[in-house]
Amino acid sequence: MRERAQKPVQACANAPVYTLQGGESVTDWKFAEADPSEKLAKLHHFSVRAKVESGCQEIRITVWEYASQTGNMAFFAQTEEDVNQHLVPFRPCGWGNTLFAALSACLRNIRKFEPEAPVAG
Repeated sequence: MRERAQKPVQACANAPVYTLQGGESVTDWKFAEADPSEKLAKLHHFSVRAKVESGCQEIRITVWEYASQTGNMAFFAQTEEDVNQHLVPFRPCGWGNTLFAALSACLRNIRKFEPEAPVAG
């Protein structure tokens, strides 16, 4: 069960930030989750250009910021499309305890498996 927040310590344009008894900061949207099995998440969207044989290809990445952490990881990043489709399709992803860590892990996986140019059909 989630600890009760004390009081807002900072107010930004989007949402107040609360400090829990353990010192952890939580934005108010996370309190909307009634049960951790609901997996409430805030989505963050990114785009990166990857070099392919015919030029560049846009790869879109979505990062899920979970209200309840899964183990020690609160952020999960994944591309919208597979890379390496002609050999063994692989969808780059990454977990992290910060948005930066999850996004960086996903980008490292994109760089490991060079994207292929879309097949004209």
